[in-house]
Amino acid sequence: MWHPHNPWKSTKYFGCLPLFRGMMAWILLVTMLTGCWDQREIEERTSIVALAIDEDPTGYKISVQVPNPIKIFGAGGGGGGGGGEEAVEMLIGRGETLMEAMNDIQNQTNQEIFLGHTRLVLIGEKVAKKGIWPLIDGFRRHPAIRRRLWPLVVKGEAQSVLQVKTRLEQIPTVFIMDMVDSGVRDGSMADMTLGRLYKALYDPAVDPYLNYIQAEKDTVRWLGLALFKKDKMVGTLNTQESAILLQARESKSGDPVSVSCPDRKGEIVFQPDRVKTKYQINKTNNNVRIQVRMRVDGKITEKTCPIDLSQNGTIEKMEKSLGGWYERMGNSVLRKIQKDLKTDVIGLGNKIYAFHPTIWKSLHWKKQYPNAHIDLKYQVQIRRIGLDKK
Repeated sequence: MWHPHNPWKSTKYFGCLPLFRGMMAWILLVTMLTGCWDQREIEERTSIVALAIDEDPTGYKISVQVPNPIKIFGAGGGGGGGGGEEAVEMLIGRGETLMEAMNDIQNQTNQEIFLGHTRLVLIGEKVAKKGIWPLIDGFRRHPAIRRRLWPLVVKGEAQSVLQVKTRLEQIPTVFIMDMVDSGVRDGSMADMTLGRLYKALYDPAVDPYLNYIQAEKDTVRWLGLALFKKDKMVGTLNTQESAILLQARESKSGDPVSVSCPDRKGEIVFQPDRVKTKYQINKTNNNVRIQVRMRVDGKITEKTCPIDLSQNGTIEKMEKSLGGWYERMGNSVLRKIQKDLKTDVIGLGNKIYAFHPTIWKSLHWKKQYPNAHIDLKYQVQIRRIGLDKK
């Protein structure tokens, strides 16, 4: 029953509602405008684009490359600074751990150093051979580090790459980053980002590899791949050997190859553009037998011998010759990584684990891998020969 003196229904209380609603709206507006709790203006940060890690008596020497916006765009907003040596600054810190060395760098700047824009992590050869796990642990726990950045192993000191004065780009990091992006796209370099490296290090059935580079006077050269056993670098493959590994593990095309013409009076250059890989795995008694079958399709990009490609059987002879070259090179690479370096960078253990779990459970793969019977079989198909058949 309605009560005439009910305070909730009194006109006095209803008169306060607009004021109450206005106060709530103001509080909500103020709350929304406060932004993120750790907001920091970009001008208050020093963004690091590349980070080089070398061995040091204290533990690690970290060199970082920082773009200098004033030199890149000019103090008045127009025109750039001249040359890569002016467009970037390099800071160096030392410490027993990665974060201790980063704190040493922080103490040399007037702004907060920021790793969210870092695109390259360069690891010196000595550090890679000693083991990268302590570094990876630091990267994984840092919230700003991207998983899509490129970790690369450098022949010699990693810092040497940051000192290269590239002529094609103001910022050397951009030059290297574009080089790796382009190499991965055309299938000649490994698609090994920091995120993929994490996965390979945690996987008990595969070993990782990283792109291997070297600093030169005014450029940086890709030398091939650095191979790891768990987290320690154990060897390298040159560019042609790397193509075999990339075909087997990532189904990438790899670099062009040249073989002698059937009459041995010149060379033909074959550019692979598509690779299909199949694995056949069996176990008899206690012996594992793995056959890796690869089909490589591609085109002839150069011919320096006077053979007529339109004649019957000529293309088949060249396909057989290319298949033989790939098989000899492939089995040579396989012996090197299986027998000499004893690292499963092809990821054969992963294939057994994924598709033959019963065989996997009966194996101690890491022990049995060096003695497993593995061979590579190639089939080459020439799809295009260009406009001139002679």
